[in-house]
Amino acid sequence: MGNLRNLDVRSSAKRFFRNVLVDSSLGFQLFSIVRQAATLVVGIILARSTLSLFEIGIYEAWMYLGLFIMLFGVSGVLQALASRFSSISDAERGNVLWNVYLLILCLASIATLGLIAFKDFLESHIFNLAEIPHFTPAVIFLGLHFSASIFPFILLLQNKSTFFLPVSFVYGLSHILAISVPLYLGLGLEMIVQALLFFAIVQHIFIWYLLKGKGFGIMFSFLRPFLVISVPLILYLAIGYLAQIFDSWLVNWHYADIETFAIFRYGARELPGALALAGSFTTAAVVLLSKDLDHGLKRIQRGTRKFLHLFFPIAIVLMMTSPHLFTWVYGPSFSSSAFVFNTYLLLLISRWFFPHAILMAKEDNLVLFLTAVVELILNVGISLALVYRFGLVGIAMGTVMAFFLEKCLLTYLVLRRHKIDFRHYVPIRLLGKYTMVTLVAYTFSLYWFGYSS
Repeated sequence: MGNLRNLDVRSSAKRFFRNVLVDSSLGFQLFSIVRQAATLVVGIILARSTLSLFEIGIYEAWMYLGLFIMLFGVSGVLQALASRFSSISDAERGNVLWNVYLLILCLASIATLGLIAFKDFLESHIFNLAEIPHFTPAVIFLGLHFSASIFPFILLLQNKSTFFLPVSFVYGLSHILAISVPLYLGLGLEMIVQALLFFAIVQHIFIWYLLKGKGFGIMFSFLRPFLVISVPLILYLAIGYLAQIFDSWLVNWHYADIETFAIFRYGARELPGALALAGSFTTAAVVLLSKDLDHGLKRIQRGTRKFLHLFFPIAIVLMMTSPHLFTWVYGPSFSSSAFVFNTYLLLLISRWFFPHAILMAKEDNLVLFLTAVVELILNVGISLALVYRFGLVGIAMGTVMAFFLEKCLLTYLVLRRHKIDFRHYVPIRLLGKYTMVTLVAYTFSLYWFGYSS
């Protein structure tokens, strides 16, 4: 029987990878999973290295600064591109991709220069530190790294499905080596940031390879209306990043301790693979919904069912084991991170609602922005109210509650404005059952492991 199960697993894996080679949407999801998996592996390597908790906190501070770069619209421009690409003629698509790449590079460069200009303010008022080591090269890496995030979109939109498998493997391995090799050689944070810079430059070289021969003229006739459409979507996603910035700032403000900041950041992560799949699935769904609404809704419904069956059982098991797991994987210093992680697992309850994908496909982006503002206000208010009573878990709970309320509001607006009932894209009964079990498991884990703020 065991051999039969192993054969079935191997055949399923082979079938998945074969499908990746012919389906760009699956390839895009694979790349997103690999990217998040590499980030998880990097976290483990850092925690198990000879770096002190303070030095790990500095690395997390670098990554946190990346959120400020994302505020400048990188994700919003990419999502707007996904929703508009099907309406662009084949002859112009290559040139459009080049123009969007330049636009993203410009936005990331402005953000990078802004962070460098406000270096002293960020160090003293955000991190309560006299200095963040290697601040400037770290910020330059982040600007290059996030502006290079267009390349999986290029592969998706140009339907280069055969690229995803090798590119995902090389990307994940390169990211891990950029961290692990300097640590193995005992070279510390300075060499890590230089290796990361090289990693980011290679990503841009790959983008130039993908876009060669596609036409390099500036298309003002495309950029002007594209920016008008993109701005509300940019603002919507920027609000989401503001919420993440606020959560980590609140940790620094309340605890004034870079070590506690590192502990929170290690826990403030969703279930590995879930966020990556949800994000890539949203992008693929926007493309499908833009072409054929009914077909897109059916794909969302089918995909959501698979994700629920995959991720909720894993989340429930993790809730019951994470305090031991975090101590074993990251070390005793990060045992408290497990309770933050358990709280962030609750985001699964609303992560698999995709009303925002429908609104993006309908280019109803102003509504997205306004609901994001509501979510941010709720997040700030709830987190401030709960941090004194529940500590780091209270901050995480503010995020979970605000995100759930925002998804409920978006679901209502899709029904009200576009007459699309949530039952057409949400398997509500299945989600309800998993939600009840997950909440019971979460409550039990807090009492069983004796959480205290």
